[in-house]
Amino acid sequence: MGSETELKLPIIDFSIADLESNVAEWESVKTQVHKALLEYGCFEAVFDKVPLHFRKAIFLEMDELFSLPLETKKRAVSSTPFRGYVPLQLSESMAIDDVDVYEKVESFIKILCPQEDQVLGMH
Repeated sequence: MGSETELKLPIIDFSIADLESNVAEWESVKTQVHKALLEYGCFEAVFDKVPLHFRKAIFLEMDELFSLPLETKKRAVSSTPFRGYVPLQLSESMAIDDVDVYEKVESFIKILCPQEDQVLGMH
């Protein structure tokens, strides 16, 4: 049998108290993010302030979102680069403009699922 290589993604801890106001810690985390993106293209983010059940729910919803048919995902377009649905060589990405504005998120979801009155638990 051949040897198997296990890929371990970098793990970056964002749960440091007052991270942005602690210049040394902030610079360290930024450097870790930059290095991880250059070497791996991604990383695992640790942020213990988000309860485990919320994190699991997010991943379930993301799986559902990316399981939509390609033609459906292609309806999510944006004039801003790397927003909306972006097919990549080995993966895919989807970004929502103004994700903190409920109406923008609701509009984005209705583009993907116009037949649904209540989508992803939103009502």
